Amino acid sequence: MEKIFSFLKGVERLKEMPKRGLVLMGVKNPETIADHIFFTMLSSWLLAKEKNIFSGNLLKASLFHDLGEVYAGDHTPFFYWDGLDIKKKEDREVLLKGVCLSLKERKKRAFLKFKKEKESLLKLISFLPPSLKTEVFSFWLAFAKGKFPFVKQVDRLETLLQSIFHLGTSPQKAGTSWLEGTKEIVHDPFLLDFLAVIKKNFYKTKEKISPQKEKRFKGILDFLMRIKKERKKQYYVFKREERGETSSCHIFMVSIFCFLFSHFKDIKKERLMEMAIFSHLPYFLFTPFLEEKNYFSKKFFLLDKKVFLENFKREKRALEILTRSLPFSLRKEIFEIWEEVIFQKTKEALFFNQIHLLYHFYRFLILKNEKKYFFKNKRV
Repeated sequence: MEKIFSFLKGVERLKEMPKRGLVLMGVKNPETIADHIFFTMLSSWLLAKEKNIFSGNLLKASLFHDLGEVYAGDHTPFFYWDGLDIKKKEDREVLLKGVCLSLKERKKRAFLKFKKEKESLLKLISFLPPSLKTEVFSFWLAFAKGKFPFVKQVDRLETLLQSIFHLGTSPQKAGTSWLEGTKEIVHDPFLLDFLAVIKKNFYKTKEKISPQKEKRFKGILDFLMRIKKERKKQYYVFKREERGETSSCHIFMVSIFCFLFSHFKDIKKERLMEMAIFSHLPYFLFTPFLEEKNYFSKKFFLLDKKVFLENFKREKRALEILTRSLPFSLRKEIFEIWEEVIFQKTKEALFFNQIHLLYHFYRFLILKNEKKYFFKNKRV
């Protein structure tokens, strides 16, 4: 268990590691790599369900695809260079134009990025048992080698939405690199339609797409941008209080716990990760500390019926508000997963609640140790 703990402490770094491209563009408090992984998982689930190609492997590929950045950091091989400063006129021109490198230079930088992240991942997973180590590395390598093209393209679309949320679409502020880079990578006809809806809504382009498909994609798009908005609100609460974690980071870490501990049970592993995502979705509308309060309150453990019903109604209403733009089929499935956890209808739900409680205990120990460290240094 001590080695598992070392692995988790390494993964925790992603919660504090900002997306490099947004930092270079001068964005204050941008989404972190952990946030991005969560949004990639969420987007992959929604779009794969909409296309009717969902599999648990897509969620695993989404969860593992950036773990190589724990020690390597977040770098892109295409448009950016370390050391560029958005405040300097000459650097700003490079950043806004998104200067496209030659194919040879791209391959060179991509290889160096791959090598550095591979070394980082091997260091991270060295703490894991052999079976877990093999699975994480296999999925990460498969993604890096293009074996999960759907997730790769969703990952790029998520990065585009990230840039739109933080920078807008004006070339004078946001540049063109995110959109141009997305056009290069996204080729799946289904995802091209989703990109068309993004362009039509944010870049005001004229795109040809059927009204029914546009309506469904617009609902998914609105939902994703709403979650980004709520994450940002939570972040400022978290920053002001100097403790806690946003719901997106919480879901990312609980998903990691689900992967680690599901290997010891004969259980539907992909269902656990779905539970991690959607059982926590209502908390995007609440303070980041409310969930921990619910889990560690005396009344919760005594299963006080009145408190349970109050929490149930509050969470259900929040989930209804957040998902109201989604197509009915997606909303229905999200509510089914949420209710499965709330009422512990299956062995997966029972096991998930134990994993979830274990994560809260882990968080309690982490915060307790950090508090001791803080006061020890303060006395010095």
